[in-house]
Amino acid sequence: VELSDFSNWSSVVKWAVPLYRAAGTNLPAGLQALISRWKEEPTPELRARRAVQFIQDEVRYTGLMDGLGSHHPAVPSETFQKRYGDCKGKALLLCTILREMDIPAWPALVSYSLREGVSQYLPSPFLFDHVIVKMQLDGAKAWVDATRSHQAGDLYQRTIHRFGKALVIAEGNSDLEDVPSHYLFGGLKVRSVFKFRDYTNAARLEVSSEYSGWKAEDIRGFLYQKDPGKLAKDYLNYYDRYYPGIQLSSPPQIQDDLTNDVLRVTLTPA
Repeated sequence: VELSDFSNWSSVVKWAVPLYRAAGTNLPAGLQALISRWKEEPTPELRARRAVQFIQDEVRYTGLMDGLGSHHPAVPSETFQKRYGDCKGKALLLCTILREMDIPAWPALVSYSLREGVSQYLPSPFLFDHVIVKMQLDGAKAWVDATRSHQAGDLYQRTIHRFGKALVIAEGNSDLEDVPSHYLFGGLKVRSVFKFRDYTNAARLEVSSEYSGWKAEDIRGFLYQKDPGKLAKDYLNYYDRYYPGIQLSSPPQIQDDLTNDVLRVTLTPA
């Protein structure tokens, strides 16, 4: 047996719209300066990309789910000044910034646990446990999860969880919307090259690992927290299990192509 106070998805949207309504006129001077700088980018996608990168990497994700925090987002200026917020606060701050740059954007309610299964239940805001952002860029849709970090590449291909369905909090919206799942791409290519000078001396090994998609996102987070010296030692210990006595001739070389979302780590043991 299911019970709900909401007769349809439109009524859920009407319930949520006032919670996510925030005027952009009282934004802090520091945020206004950032928005002015981002507006100088030549395309809406690049402007939005700068804002997304800031929200993902400079505003820490912190779950606030008690009392009003279970459904009411923090005021955008507060989230910016504190530099932390939950999914609701970060999504609303991002939407506010994008709208200030004349980019249409809306919070979207999704469910980690039910995913597309929300469509099988009676309409209710309590089916959802996460908030992402939908934006319109040059006539095309882009979906972004503001709680992720260390992402790169254009916004049309950003990795998000396979939520399946979303309820976009926009005036007049009356139904769930499909969230594309092809964004789950994550690639890894490893190339190992052995170089032999002759039959008696030690060989040289060069290993190049190329990460893309969510794998690049993960390795960026890993490298961000690693001391370079510790990173080199960890790599050396890993290969020493296969080639006892191996030595490292130079520190790991890291090349991060943020435009194309490709990160390469090159290791040259001896």
